[in-house]
Amino acid sequence: AAALVFIAAFVLDLGESCAALSGPQAPVNAWAQPHPSGGTFIPAGAARELFYGDCDPAAAERAIALLTRQAAGHGRGIATRAAWRELPSRYIVCADDRAVEPALQKRLALRCTDSDTISTSHSPYISQPVLIADAILGRPDVERT
Repeated sequence: AAALVFIAAFVLDLGESCAALSGPQAPVNAWAQPHPSGGTFIPAGAARELFYGDCDPAAAERAIALLTRQAAGHGRGIATRAAWRELPSRYIVCADDRAVEPALQKRLALRCTDSDTISTSHSPYISQPVLIADAILGRPDVERT
């Protein structure tokens, strides 16, 4: 059976955008800088703090090296479909996230069929892949919300 998994992500409803939901005070906005080629980027030092706070330094460096600039208007696209309304879904709240506020994640998690909260940064698939697998599979050792 198909199911959706959202990890520190936006669960948009029809007519919503990521930018509108997170608002102008979104933590990541303070770090976004104009890119010479257009769009924006997050400097490497800020990326470590925002996205990879609990990751092994070598893994964080590899992930940072893969980051690319965001296109102009990133996050402003309007949802025209909300698959979470049609399919079972699980939201994994990352309680130590510095990129997407955990309070916003908890509100978005209410849209899903069920949710879990884990004590990780924005990138638990790098920092704690076993914990993320347990949360996706709904294993009981994950703190349930």
